[in-house]
Amino acid sequence: MDEQDNNRVYIRKTKPSFTREQRAGFVLVIGAGAIAALLGLVYVGRHLTDPFAIDYSGPMYLTSDEQEWLDLLEQQNSDTDKDTLSDYDELYVYKTSPYLQDTDGDGYNDATEIATSSDPTCAAGADCNTADDIAVGTTLDFGISDVDDTSVSNTDTTISQIESAISNLSVTEIRQLLIDSGADETLVSTLTDEEVKTLFDAVIADLTSTGQLDSLIETSLQ
Repeated sequence: MDEQDNNRVYIRKTKPSFTREQRAGFVLVIGAGAIAALLGLVYVGRHLTDPFAIDYSGPMYLTSDEQEWLDLLEQQNSDTDKDTLSDYDELYVYKTSPYLQDTDGDGYNDATEIATSSDPTCAAGADCNTADDIAVGTTLDFGISDVDDTSVSNTDTTISQIESAISNLSVTEIRQLLIDSGADETLVSTLTDEEVKTLFDAVIADLTSTGQLDSLIETSLQ
């Protein structure tokens, strides 16, 4: 019996032991592998999406309805003549000029006349036939008459010729045009030539974009 015990082989289960350096090495290897895998996924994903990525920094293309909506939104938040009335309200509510603080040129700015229930498109003391008269239209009537006398006296003058003549008016002619249309002469005289030209160009551009310029010219030619 003792001899059999001596011939037995005993196998002991022991846990593998690693040094601190070995454990640190394993952690580094595993961590590096995980990072490499993540970078690989990012790289592959980027190459899959790159062909479909559009890098465009030019102007935004909008439909006519979208552009009109943006224009209206901008007008609601703009006050070009600094009279506390938004351009939108002046154009579509009060029918006043968004470029002149005193549309009818009677010495009272549009906001004051509206606050006192006066007509900002009819000069104080004047007899206005209707409350719907638009000062900008009157301004253009004067302008077309002046242009007709100086540049386009031919009765067969076309709309395009009149538009060309209007665009070629000198600053002096524009100043007189504004004064004849009811703008305050003192206010006009304080404007620089550049401001007068900018104001006039802005009015013409606004009327052209809405189609009112051609309509007013046709009315004046009748």
